[in-house]
Amino acid sequence: MLRPAPGAVSSTRISVVIPAYDAAGTIVAAIDSLRAQTFDDWEAIVVDDGSADGTAELAAAAGDTRVRVVTIPHSGRPAVPRNEGIRLAHGTEIAFLDADDVWFPTKLERQLAALDRDPVAGLVHCAAVRSDGVDRPSAEATFERLARAENPIYTSSVVLRTAVLDRFGSFDVDPRLRGTEDFDLWLRLVGRVRFIFIDEPLLRYSVRPGSLGSDATAIAAAGLVALDKAIGREPDRFAALGSPYLTWVGSQRFRSGVGDGGRRELRAAVARDPFNLRAVGWLLLATLRLPRLRMLLRVRSSARGRATRRG
Repeated sequence: MLRPAPGAVSSTRISVVIPAYDAAGTIVAAIDSLRAQTFDDWEAIVVDDGSADGTAELAAAAGDTRVRVVTIPHSGRPAVPRNEGIRLAHGTEIAFLDADDVWFPTKLERQLAALDRDPVAGLVHCAAVRSDGVDRPSAEATFERLARAENPIYTSSVVLRTAVLDRFGSFDVDPRLRGTEDFDLWLRLVGRVRFIFIDEPLLRYSVRPGSLGSDATAIAAAGLVALDKAIGREPDRFAALGSPYLTWVGSQRFRSGVGDGGRRELRAAVARDPFNLRAVGWLLLATLRLPRLRMLLRVRSSARGRATRRG
């Protein structure tokens, strides 16, 4: 990744990347929460994704020289402005703050201290308070949890070492991942990078009707694309989770109509365990290709709403 030349600006410990699109109603509160941090050796890069409501102007009016504002043509994908902010970052660590979220004052101090205590760790995330009042407990991000499309990481909770992104890459801009680009990145990093979880809410996560993550069906399908990519990179690691896991992946593919409808995974599940009746049943359904049944199961799956996107 091409980065600014050393010495281009005075060095800072951490770069905070703030992607924003038509966020005039929230961007000031987000920036104010950053300026209120007890740790103050930071720079902020607000990347305006072609807003039409004055977001960039409001961000620039913060009156803080640590806040830079850049505007890019509208992409409609959070990965694009996030990657632009990463490209412009000078810090040895990078944090993400969505334009509608708010950090609590000790967030950066607590998370950077956690990284300092564990030089091997590459990423730290934390719990959050949701604006809708829903009590959805956060949890440590493990490979097994992410492999089942359970994303316990709020993007605005993450601080990671810049070297991690230099080594493993930034957010994937594949449009099929829209809304789950963060989940795709965590899948790429888990097991390769040590994660630290602080089980204490250090931010308020905004939940808004009509937001990118509110379409459960689309998010579930995009999450399966992320899983496809991960399985393609490390097939043996995922296969080691066994026949029940392959059954789950196959059933999710059948519900979403992704790829071959789950037949590949379901055949593999039955081959590993011929007495896995659940896999046998799903394989029969997938082989019969009953579109109405798939639609019914897709609706039921969406209602359960697996958390492939935390935002």
